[in-house]
Amino acid sequence: MIEITKLDENLASQVLDKWLERDKRRLTQLQREWLQSKLKPSWNEPTPLFLSLLYDITLAWHSFGDANLDTLSNITCTRDAIEQLYNQLSMKHGEVLFRRAMTYLQHAGGLSETELLDMLSVDDEVLQSVFVHYLPPIEIFRLPNTLWIRIRNDMHKYMVEIEVDNMTIIYL
Repeated sequence: MIEITKLDENLASQVLDKWLERDKRRLTQLQREWLQSKLKPSWNEPTPLFLSLLYDITLAWHSFGDANLDTLSNITCTRDAIEQLYNQLSMKHGEVLFRRAMTYLQHAGGLSETELLDMLSVDDEVLQSVFVHYLPPIEIFRLPNTLWIRIRNDMHKYMVEIEVDNMTIIYL
């Protein structure tokens, strides 16, 4: 087993700079200051997971959107960063759909995509949240796969896929 320890502020900053460069992104001075303040060593942060979560949060930022940094000031640990990322992705994908998909994966201890889509497709609240403006034909009353694929694409680095009995199981 490999122990992953916290990163020092300098290394964490270098990693973030490389990620920004790789993705051809820039931060405003205020955004960078906010991010740097989160990299200061604390009890057990910054860890690689915390750093990755912070970076994913910045992906929704725009150069003209410094005002929302106040709402992010309470991020002090990995759990806070996960909650913020979940809030961000809930707004993007729909609160009910995103939260239920994550909940099913967590509580089941891993599911195949088919099992997850089956569970989401029989969840009345999920269907009502997705089919707000129209109803699909009765014979195919099922959650569109593309909705799950979008969530999976945004969460892929936080999921583990393992082959079990010739079936891919997704763990969160």
